[in-house]
Amino acid sequence: MASRGPMVQDLLLDALEDLGQEEFERLKFKLRTTAAPGGKNIPLGRLEKSKREELVELLVDFYEDTAVALIVTIFEDIGLKYNASKLSEGMDLHM
Repeated sequence: MASRGPMVQDLLLDALEDLGQEEFERLKFKLRTTAAPGGKNIPLGRLEKSKREELVELLVDFYEDTAVALIVTIFEDIGLKYNASKLSEGMDLHM
């Protein structure tokens, strides 16, 4: 993971920066209500007040290698199919 960490962070940040504020808030809501890998969710207080850069750090800290797949799934759930596809393709290119 260590060698891919910065790349994963860059991909996630690019994906989150493509979101409008309302989409970003919906993403954070879904993060609260989605069953997370390993059963560990980001604490509500840290999630609610996080900005995009902070959320990327939380995602990588909590979900490590599954962070991108989790965000792709949430993008699909909230109707952001293009964003999901773009993030998934970006991950495939860097594997």
